[in-house]
Amino acid sequence: MALFLVTFIFDIYDAIQSFEFLDRKKTILLVLNLLDMVLIANLVIMVVTNVFKSSD
Repeated sequence: MALFLVTFIFDIYDAIQSFEFLDRKKTILLVLNLLDMVLIANLVIMVVTNVFKSSD
């Protein structure tokens, strides 16, 4: 989870530093990439909690 957070923050910082967010296509790709990382992180949380609950 920490890796996703670091990657998320690094991607935002890199986009702001290089002014990529001014280009519409790159902004859409950046937002979709960040959304994908959030959804994957939530999926990992759900799987881990369900495995933990089923092991009891």
